[in-house]
Amino acid sequence: KAIGVLAVYNSGSRRAFTEIHLTLLNPLTKYAAIAIENARRYEETQQLLGDAYTLFDIAGLFTETRNLDELLKLIADQSLERIQAADRVVIHLLEETSGRLERQMRLPPSEGGSKAPGGFAVGEGIAGLVLQEGRPINVPDVQTEEAFVERDIPAGALFVAPISRHSTCI
Repeated sequence: KAIGVLAVYNSGSRRAFTEIHLTLLNPLTKYAAIAIENARRYEETQQLLGDAYTLFDIAGLFTETRNLDELLKLIADQSLERIQAADRVVIHLLEETSGRLERQMRLPPSEGGSKAPGGFAVGEGIAGLVLQEGRPINVPDVQTEEAFVERDIPAGALFVAPISRHSTCI
C-alpha cells in the first residue's frame, strides 16, 4: 500500500533519469516506507502515552474534587489547556426536571459574571443536537450553520462533544 510519493527532479535537462535511477530509487522508497511507518507508530505511541498520563492526572484531580462547580471549572480549565485552538469553553448539563441543557460553566466568565437566560431543548441548537444524537459535531463556521443558536457567545468555529456515561448523555 502506497503511503506517499518520492519525486526527484532535474530541471536542467530532459530524460535525465534512466532505469538505473529507478533501480536505485526503488529500494530507497521501500526503506523510506518502513522508516516513516515506524516514526508514525512511535509518534502515535508517544501521543497515546501522553494522553494516558494526562487522563491519569485529570482522573486524580476529579476524584479529589467533590464540589460540582469546582469540578466543572477543572474540566473547563483542562479543556482550554488540551485544545489550544480554543479560546473559551462552555459546559451545559441536562437538568432532569426541565429536560433542558442549562449552562453550568463558562471560561472565561461572561462579562459581569452573568449567565445568559435560557438553555437548549434536546435537538435545539448545536448543543441540543449533540445531546440528541450522542455524537460530537464540528462546525467550522457558525455563521453558515443554520442550527447554531447564538446566545452571548458569538463564535467563529465550534466543536461540541457529548458528556456521556454508559451511552447516556448528561
